[in-house]
Amino acid sequence: TCLILAVRHPHRCDKVEHLIKQQGLTCQLYSHWRRDPSPLAKDILLLDQMGMMGLFYELSSYVFVAGSLVDHIGGHNILEPLRQRCVTLHGPYVSNFKEIVLEAQKAEATLETNNDQVLFRTLLELMNNPQKTKNAIEKGTAFLDQKTQVLDHILGCLSPFLDSEGHRDRA
Repeated sequence: TCLILAVRHPHRCDKVEHLIKQQGLTCQLYSHWRRDPSPLAKDILLLDQMGMMGLFYELSSYVFVAGSLVDHIGGHNILEPLRQRCVTLHGPYVSNFKEIVLEAQKAEATLETNNDQVLFRTLLELMNNPQKTKNAIEKGTAFLDQKTQVLDHILGCLSPFLDSEGHRDRA
């Protein structure tokens, strides 16, 4: 088991790597590991390249969507990890995605954690309870299926106005 840490701005990786090492943890930059992909013997794999989240969501079981534990950042997209069947956790500050997060919470498709201690306890509980993990994944999948059905309905209503390639019919 390894923590994969994706930094929103890769230019901050040096600073983040320093903070990790100050905590007594070991760290490997993804760009270095990618050149020599031997089994990872580090505590944290630090993603220092953009465009890799889909791959790592696919490899992950649990995802904490950051930017949501502090008030001024606004959170990040919860739909991406849900789409990859990850148990998706987030903090209380999700103003950039407020509507979809509220809908997901109502459907019990995501788990909110108020601080790092609650996050830690929740992750331990999930890892030690496969049925709870399975239930969370099923609720996330059901939520996305519901959203996909809405999109399919909207596209069905619009289809008479679109040509075969999905563009507006100008005829």
